[in-house]
Amino acid sequence: MEQVRIGIIGVGNMGIAHASYLDQGEINGAVLTAILDHNKEQADSFVEKLNKDLQVFTDMVG
Repeated sequence: MEQVRIGIIGVGNMGIAHASYLDQGEINGAVLTAILDHNKEQADSFVEKLNKDLQVFTDMVG
């Protein structure tokens, strides 16, 4: 089965919930690869907690 790369916009309550089930492999073939949040510190903390190599974006432009 091919993998689908997923990005999450916003790492608030819902973003964390979505990342959690993706991280636990509850969606076959879906892999979390990127997050976008305007708050860089919050985004970096989120990535650190997951202990993943994710792309972090803080600006939707560029």
